[in-house]
Amino acid sequence: MAERIRLDGDGVAVLRSPTRQHILLTAQRPVTARQIADSLGIPITRVYHHVERLTRMGLLRIVGQEKEGASVSQVFQARIGDIKAQADLDQVGALLHDSVADARAAGPGRRTVVGKTIGPLPAEALDRVVAAIERIVGEFDAATDLDGELVGFTYIVAPVRTPATAYQIRRGTVADLPVYRRILYEAVSWDPDRVLPPMEQVLEHPDLAAFHRGWGRPGDVAVVAHIAGEPVGGAFARLFTEDDHGSGYVDPDTAEVAIAVWPEHRGRGLGTRLLAALAAEAQTAGITRLSLAVERENPAARLYLRSGYTIIAEPGIDYLMVLDNT
Repeated sequence: MAERIRLDGDGVAVLRSPTRQHILLTAQRPVTARQIADSLGIPITRVYHHVERLTRMGLLRIVGQEKEGASVSQVFQARIGDIKAQADLDQVGALLHDSVADARAAGPGRRTVVGKTIGPLPAEALDRVVAAIERIVGEFDAATDLDGELVGFTYIVAPVRTPATAYQIRRGTVADLPVYRRILYEAVSWDPDRVLPPMEQVLEHPDLAAFHRGWGRPGDVAVVAHIAGEPVGGAFARLFTEDDHGSGYVDPDTAEVAIAVWPEHRGRGLGTRLLAALAAEAQTAGITRLSLAVERENPAARLYLRSGYTIIAEPGIDYLMVLDNT
């Protein structure tokens, strides 16, 4: 029998994700993270965070272990078969306002989903859709009590994800310094539960400032991913000395790497392409070894392993990883 659970605002936000809803549906029988990823058709690295959040909420439980190849994986099962979320007016109102923001984000002329139709949405048509949603939200805001049970609110306007083939990767230049700075910030803010100061303040920390100050010196190499001329991520490497280096330093001949893809463009294989492109640029520049430091809990560590990096040490909470680039 399904258990009735009252979720707070954070719980409602967690379950808004279609991915997490699919995970709970898939986990009606015992499954591993790999099996969940296969059912979704996405890389397993994109599953771990969702599984962890659902487990922390008590909606998934660990029911055992299963051997997968040379490793042993945890087996998960949904704790309940159905969820009836109760939210107060403020919580539901916040969700409705989010839907207006999503509709506005679609933008005139962008490929947009409207029902089952996909195509450029003219500005006039988009304005009418947004106005209709705003009217619904306004009526809800004016309500002082729910008349009956609010089952759900569905909006049908959303930007279409850009296909991976639309992204281009080019060699980075000194003019791309703002991109390199954002790469550093995105790289250290990988954990959504971690609250950081503003980007400019974070980048002034000595460990990060060493990566971007005076960019363009010998041994600096970079690549930038872009679409329609707009950067969406990139990777760079820099040679350091014993007296001035980052947490992934190995020696003066090994260039230290930083990489990031902007959140809205992740999950499309750009990270793998950027690492390969950076290795090629470094090889052209005569750099035969690359290194990086990554927190052991960061899912990106698996990307680096798949891209040929190996773990040579585990200082503190990090992996120190190296790529032979000969």
